[in-house]
Amino acid sequence: MFKKLLRKVNKQNPERETDETNYNYVCLSTDPNNTINDLRVGEWNMPEVQKSLITGMLRYAKQSEVDEAKENGRIKS
Repeated sequence: MFKKLLRKVNKQNPERETDETNYNYVCLSTDPNNTINDLRVGEWNMPEVQKSLITGMLRYAKQSEVDEAKENGRIKS
């Protein structure tokens, strides 16, 4: 019974397994497409970024969100 339940969960969320976190980009959870930023570019106050990550204001972006932002022109490669 438990195995059947796990199979159902895996079938419902197939992209969940393949969508990895990209630690080079941060964004707001509420609006990731418009707030995604590249941590490798610019002068970042990393203690403030880490504080925002801890408090939940920012999160690392998923790879699919990074790809979508590149397609929309939000991020330049």
